[in-house]
Amino acid sequence: MTGPRALRIAFLPYQAAMWDSMASIWRAAHEDANTEVVVLPVPYDDLDPEGGVARHCPGEQLPAEVPTQSSNSFDLAAFRPDIVYVHNAYDAHNRVTRIAAPYRTDALRRLGCVLVYVPYYIVGGTLPPGQRDLVGYDNVDVIALQTPAHRPQIAARHQRKVIALGTPKADHVVRGMSDPDDGGDQPTPAVTILVTTSITEVLHHSERALARTWEVIEFAAGRADVSVIWRPHPLLASTMIAMRQRLVEPFAKMLQVAGRIPNVRIDLSPDYLPSIVASDCYIGLSPTSLALLFGVTGRPVLMLDCAANDDDPIALGVAPSFGDFEGYLPWAAADVRGDVTVSSFVDYVATGRHDRAGQVRRFEEVTGPLDGGVGARIHARLADATRAAVSKTTARR
Repeated sequence: MTGPRALRIAFLPYQAAMWDSMASIWRAAHEDANTEVVVLPVPYDDLDPEGGVARHCPGEQLPAEVPTQSSNSFDLAAFRPDIVYVHNAYDAHNRVTRIAAPYRTDALRRLGCVLVYVPYYIVGGTLPPGQRDLVGYDNVDVIALQTPAHRPQIAARHQRKVIALGTPKADHVVRGMSDPDDGGDQPTPAVTILVTTSITEVLHHSERALARTWEVIEFAAGRADVSVIWRPHPLLASTMIAMRQRLVEPFAKMLQVAGRIPNVRIDLSPDYLPSIVASDCYIGLSPTSLALLFGVTGRPVLMLDCAANDDDPIALGVAPSFGDFEGYLPWAAADVRGDVTVSSFVDYVATGRHDRAGQVRRFEEVTGPLDGGVGARIHARLADATRAAVSKTTARR
């Protein structure tokens, strides 16, 4: 008598920059001797306002440690997966990018597998309204949310599908920061600031968002003891083309000029982790996924008020579009709050007095577990349940 067959699991990333939402689940499945695992990067199209498309496939941008299959030759239906993981549940309803039809949830459900949606984002409070009833939720079997508090925030008919074990995105950062080569606590001759420009900021504030980003870059250009890593969102240019065309040229000019500043580095790579590891603090305009992921390192985070007047100093503030930052993003120690400029914030960072352990505790209250084991728990929960279902079905035959 032979033992139970290996569980077949497929991971379908559509954006290399979002692989972190699957990486630790994949690693746990890959290390499970009783599974057969494939990673199949799925093709997607960038959309423009005129209906034009540009086809992409993220396979070559995934980490070298991840073996991948080609969508041109791999037959997913013939593989007969027991579990399929996706991180795109928009199907044909995304205005910026759209995955190819065979890999949308309405097509994948016909494979007869357990279809699992793992969000590509991390949040510091309530779920964004646009994430509470995605079209793909009707087709998936499992929705892997960050915390139990998010369960009642999605549409009632989907709440039975929720498991809330944490976010694999946090695993990605915890694993990276625990690397012995990190050197994060060693003194450095300069304060390195990680600056981001997010899609949300640009859609809400347009030119003002770019201007605020540029003010930080200009500040750094004037300080020999400061360097900047500027990481625009990987889909920012595509979003501008689709939804904010007037910003395409100014953004391109910013990239060109910033690239010539000696102490500014532009990060357009799929993986944000090296930039997080290399930075002493973070400055942004809203509580984005990257802000939260940086926050879990315990290093200081500063939010800029994008709605401030042009002649105001760059100050910590509350952007009306995002509500109460105090409740949404527990970012820093008390002595950094209040009337803070970028200059005073950087000087504070340089003192090394920031309570990193206290910040990690506050972030864990909203992000879920920060022990690096979220992906392993998700894999164990779903693999065990699926194996039991497969065994029961086999026994009935």
